[in-house]
Amino acid sequence: MEFSLSEWIEKHEIGEDVQAALKKEGLLGQKAHKCLCLIENQDLKDLRLCKADFLLLKEAVKEIQEDNGGGPLCGPTIGVPLGAPAQKQKQSRMTLDDLLQPVQGQGKQPQSDRVDLDPSVYLTARRKDSGESALRVVDFISSAARESEEIDLGGGISLKMAGQKQKLERVSPAMWMAANGRIMAELIKNGELDTEESVFDYIAYTVKVSELACRYTWASVLMYDDEYRSLQAATGHRWGADTPHLSVVALREKPIGTGQQRQQPGTNVAAPNKRRTNAKGIPFCLQWNKGNCTYGDRCNFDHSCATCGKADHPSKDHALAGSGKAAAAATTSIA
Repeated sequence: MEFSLSEWIEKHEIGEDVQAALKKEGLLGQKAHKCLCLIENQDLKDLRLCKADFLLLKEAVKEIQEDNGGGPLCGPTIGVPLGAPAQKQKQSRMTLDDLLQPVQGQGKQPQSDRVDLDPSVYLTARRKDSGESALRVVDFISSAARESEEIDLGGGISLKMAGQKQKLERVSPAMWMAANGRIMAELIKNGELDTEESVFDYIAYTVKVSELACRYTWASVLMYDDEYRSLQAATGHRWGADTPHLSVVALREKPIGTGQQRQQPGTNVAAPNKRRTNAKGIPFCLQWNKGNCTYGDRCNFDHSCATCGKADHPSKDHALAGSGKAAAAATTSIA
């Protein structure tokens, strides 16, 4: 059956604003049917339509592609093995015009693994006129998992405010994982993750955030994630693509020793090694503290206990020195 552009517009009630956006991109010309068969989800995003027009147009274009035997909006095509990369699926439908588009400046540049290679990214990170708004973690935390906020009214009276929107800084790793899963389901339902490749990209981003939390403070990772989602909604870049600038601005390394069990003084001889210098900034002699320094007065390091700083005993005898003083004090009190 021959494709009729006017009938397609009338059938799907394509409004004048949407038609104008399609005409501006040259998608309603003589090759309208061919262009609509090749159009991808990102192409529709670039039209800057409102949410309702975006979804209706996507459904109308998807119908054309299905009637044509498949297309980018229909998922894997017939004859392509399940699990084949999305990039290979698209190559089978490329024409000479598609290959020449980047040369003529009519097509999009290949996606990069670096988001901030384009300086305009710093100007678009907060834009909300793209027809897409960021899906934030705090909006996908269930009411059962939200922490109730207690307000002190004075006089021993307090008021608990339950069911309030969770604050970003109070989102726990468990809350984030649950919300992240709900966001992924929402993106799939809305057609944002419409290929196997895009789903794997989002999974890769999830792994990336988890590994960032191993090195950086959780509060800074939450800030990074929140900014990253806003940036992705504004630019449409691949999930998981690197953002070195955002990493430097948002992420903060964990303090040294975070999560390590503190040792009690005198319980481990190796513990004093953490104290490297005395009050004057002169390093303690580690060999003397172990009882085997051979330099004597010629040693450039401080021959004092690395635990308490006193010169009458090395760190290896610190526990004994303390017990000796305690015993002497006990003997004096008895006398």
